[in-house]
Amino acid sequence: MKRFSLALIIILSILMSALAGCNTAAEEMSIDKYSWELTSVQSGPQGDIIAYNAENDGYASAYPDASPVNIYLSAGDGNFVLTDTTNGKTYEGTYKVIEDKQANVIYEINLGEHSGYAAVGMTSFHDGSQTPTLNISINDYALNFHAPAVSD
Repeated sequence: MKRFSLALIIILSILMSALAGCNTAAEEMSIDKYSWELTSVQSGPQGDIIAYNAENDGYASAYPDASPVNIYLSAGDGNFVLTDTTNGKTYEGTYKVIEDKQANVIYEINLGEHSGYAAVGMTSFHDGSQTPTLNISINDYALNFHAPAVSD
């Protein structure tokens, strides 16, 4: 009986140690863990690109009717700020976690009198690379952000 009890205690200790080291998606893929840079803005029933990151030359020829912009998002403590350096404006909003999945986190967001949803997750590419992405859906718009690579 003592052996069984000792074995059970050891197994439970190992399980508790393993679980203590596990992070939730909200901790790993949190909106406030990264500085976000706009990739594109989509609108309409077909998801037309109406704006894109001014530093991405490929969008200019592919979407000649879209506007080049520089928009950044920073977040923390349930608040976020969108900064549009193209026109010098900032917009403030709030967010809260509504779903914490294994690989992504879904938020409810409020921006002024508008509300919508945001999702943070990892996007994988054909070459095997990955980048954190933030997608916001608010009204008839989809704002797509990426976390720029940090150089050493």
